Amino acid sequence: MTNVPGPQLPLYMMESRLLEIHPHVPLMGRLGLGIALFSYDGALSWGFSADWDQVPDLHDLILATEESFRELRDAAGLD
Repeated sequence: MTNVPGPQLPLYMMESRLLEIHPHVPLMGRLGLGIALFSYDGALSWGFSADWDQVPDLHDLILATEESFRELRDAAGLD
């Protein structure tokens, strides 16, 4: 698992604004699961990578993470 703090101001290339960044953890060796978080312009993006043979229930993990994160946001009084 890794957290990459990104710029908190919007980035542009010419006149096109970068809307989102989606992180990715490459799986090497015996690594079966990678979770990356990247913050950008006030938002937090999550990236999940998995070896399907080692983590066949990745979708369940993602749903549980979404639910837990929602509970944390509610407890903190955030929208």
